[in-house]
Amino acid sequence: MNDRLLAYFSGPDFRAFDAQEIFGPDIQDTHSLGYVTTLSREAVQERVAEIIDPFVEDQVWADDYGQLHGSFVFKGTPNRRFGLGISLMDNKEVTFNNHPELLEGYQTSIIYVQPFYWEPQQ
Repeated sequence: MNDRLLAYFSGPDFRAFDAQEIFGPDIQDTHSLGYVTTLSREAVQERVAEIIDPFVEDQVWADDYGQLHGSFVFKGTPNRRFGLGISLMDNKEVTFNNHPELLEGYQTSIIYVQPFYWEPQQ
């Protein structure tokens, strides 16, 4: 599944960016990857949903302030997870203020937290 998502995000409609540089130390250890695209948020979410569906328990997407996001659990492996955030770019001026080239012509930003083992806090 990871390879399929990475292949999709490596396509000609996407541009990678350094998620740690943009979002800072809070995501440093999460193996997060960032992308922008000319595709609509809905088109990206639809394709991502098709890619991940065979691998996840279910798909619960939240819609908060222009971002569709979710934390997904792999089938049969409840402690193996990954996350996705798919956001509208029209409210990202502050987020990308040091990288205006990422605002020009792109409709959607994506944060992909690659698969990790989750341990519940005691």
